[in-house]
Amino acid sequence: MNTYKIRFFNSAGYRDNEIIRTNFQIEERNNSLVVLEEGVVVGNAEMVEQLINETRGWQEANTAVSAEKVTSEGGTLSH
Repeated sequence: MNTYKIRFFNSAGYRDNEIIRTNFQIEERNNSLVVLEEGVVVGNAEMVEQLINETRGWQEANTAVSAEKVTSEGGTLSH
C-alpha cells in the first residue's frame, strides 16, 4: 500500500490537498499525473481525481496537479 499527498484545485477553485492510500503507484510524466500498476500505466490524472473522491466519500470536480509519495508498502518514508 502506498500513501500519497495529492495537491489539487477543488470545484470552487481553491487549492486543497488530500492524503490517499492506494495499491497503485502515482507519478508525474510529461507534466501530467499517471497511475501505474506494476510499472504499467493504467490511468491518468482523471483516475487520480477519482481516487480523491473515493477517499473523501463524495463526488467533486477536482483538478489534481501533483502527487508526493509519503510512504510505500514497507512503511518507509520515500523522500
